[in-house]
Amino acid sequence: MQNREKGYNDPFGIYALLDNEIVGGMIARKKMQWLDIDILFVNQNYRNHKIGSHLMSKAVEYCKKENLIGIHLYTLDFQAKGFYEKQGFKLIAEIENWPKGITRYEFIKYIM
Repeated sequence: MQNREKGYNDPFGIYALLDNEIVGGMIARKKMQWLDIDILFVNQNYRNHKIGSHLMSKAVEYCKKENLIGIHLYTLDFQAKGFYEKQGFKLIAEIENWPKGITRYEFIKYIM
């Protein structure tokens, strides 16, 4: 409860369904005036079908509806750095050895 008072909300999901099967989704939460994406996933069999882009467009719609400043997220060097760059995210931090041998990238995208 204490976090909610400071502008933090419980996580929620946005999912992509195909024939009642979840093929992608995201888990996010409002933090202050930002949408913080904790997890974005697309089933490997459905990658390169614009599902990730569609989920991001839903996140942008949510930000606009809630009057949020933008979206914040991070990814690791073996994940989807290029995807977020193509989606218009700005790299704000690069942390090497997070954990050892892996680089963590933090991104933001302004909506307003």
